[in-house]
Amino acid sequence: MAKKWIVANLKLYKGKKETLNWLKELLKIVDQNKNNIVVCPSALFIDEAYKLTKNTNVKVGGQDCSTYVDGAFTGEISASALSEEGASVVIIGHSERRRLFFENNSIVLKKLEIALNLGLTAIVCLSGESKDDYVNEIDAEVRELTKGIDPSFAKKIIFAYEPVFAIGTGVSMEPKLVNSALAQIKTTTKDVFGKSTFAIYGGSVNLETASEFLKEKNIDGLLIGKASKDASVFAKICEL
Repeated sequence: MAKKWIVANLKLYKGKKETLNWLKELLKIVDQNKNNIVVCPSALFIDEAYKLTKNTNVKVGGQDCSTYVDGAFTGEISASALSEEGASVVIIGHSERRRLFFENNSIVLKKLEIALNLGLTAIVCLSGESKDDYVNEIDAEVRELTKGIDPSFAKKIIFAYEPVFAIGTGVSMEPKLVNSALAQIKTTTKDVFGKSTFAIYGGSVNLETASEFLKEKNIDGLLIGKASKDASVFAKICEL
């Protein structure tokens, strides 16, 4: 079976001590795991998270990055800073960034270009606004978010489908419908790049539903938010 991408987005849930204790608990359980496990803590804790994980099978990622490489931009966190701290992955365009901070696809594309040029693997979240015509929406949005991106970067891009009706609601999309949505991501990226990118799902995933998603052919992994707050629960999902 191919490796799955299992990503924990710890959001603003944990302080420094909690984050490091969470990681230590996780590492005790997943030390032999063969999946691509990614943990995205607060940017403030990436350096220490990396020190804990650098000789393990767990990668550290950022939850976001700036549209700017450097300069007079107070409060911004650059992709280069994330990389220097030890992150090898970054989440871009998460639904909360779009909804709360008014990010659009133009902003997401700028961030993607910067992240890729710095060698980061980018988890690019699609807006997932349409509940009915999601296949056409995905095709159009993926094309918009890959405009001008060199095909050589395809292996460094992971598209995450996050339907807005499933974010934080406790109601996830049906696995077979998610499978068809992610199949469209792969069809479109193959048309654009000549090869398909990875495609993962995020939206009210928990321990009870995760196995059903991972059984589907086109689902390469999961982006997990609230259910990752408990390290033992996240570890069990990684072990599926």
